[in-house]
Amino acid sequence: MKTKSKHMARFLHKPYSHQFLNITYDSNYYSTMYSKKQYRYVIIEDDETDQLLLQEQLATFSYLQSAGIVANPLAALPILESETIDILFLDVMLPVINGLDFLENLPNPPQTIVVTASEAHAVRSYDLGVADYVTKPFSRERLEKAVQRVLNRQLNATTPTLPNYVVLKAGWESVRIPVESINYVEAFGAFCKVHTTEGITVVSDFLSTVYAKLPAHLFLRIHKSFVVASWKVNYMASRHVQVGQAQVPVGASYRQTVEQALMAQ
Repeated sequence: MKTKSKHMARFLHKPYSHQFLNITYDSNYYSTMYSKKQYRYVIIEDDETDQLLLQEQLATFSYLQSAGIVANPLAALPILESETIDILFLDVMLPVINGLDFLENLPNPPQTIVVTASEAHAVRSYDLGVADYVTKPFSRERLEKAVQRVLNRQLNATTPTLPNYVVLKAGWESVRIPVESINYVEAFGAFCKVHTTEGITVVSDFLSTVYAKLPAHLFLRIHKSFVVASWKVNYMASRHVQVGQAQVPVGASYRQTVEQALMAQ
């Protein structure tokens, strides 16, 4: 059992970006958040020196992985069609076909960062929806900013929007509790204690009733007496999860489902 308990422990730090929180995106944030995920990229660049420079710079980002480097845009088609590519680094002045013409004709282009020598193509690039436009020569810091902008887009595209509040009964009154403030909910006889960042609110509803009113994709029942904000869980052990400073118990019959749900987020 001791061995199993050790393997059950999980760090689940996952900063959440939504309309209530102001998250600052920096290199430490990305290197931590995406340390277990590899974002694959393709470089389309015909100048060998620029190819090498870009490849060397991108190799310093632990969360990025090269899927190919080509000089001819048409040579990138098999990669783009057969793999999931997260970022395309694209020059404009290329052999056979102009880089922006190539991008415009791609049916489902990945997030694209244009890397080119002139600012002359910036307007058309942004009209085509590129994530960023980087002019040569560029610094690592400028390249990192462009990469983070792509990851921002991906994060925002996959982050669900939180409703502003949930309405619960407190005696003869109804109270509005901001969803983002809720850490966990605890059964308290025929009542519930809603533990929030501001304190505890006692509401006259059963736990099952409160749970049904909360966004299903953001809250998880982990015990017959506890529901937690799954997106606030930063650690899971064999018998509890950590939410902020609180250790919330995990019921034995819920343990496997809870672990699977948290690790899938």
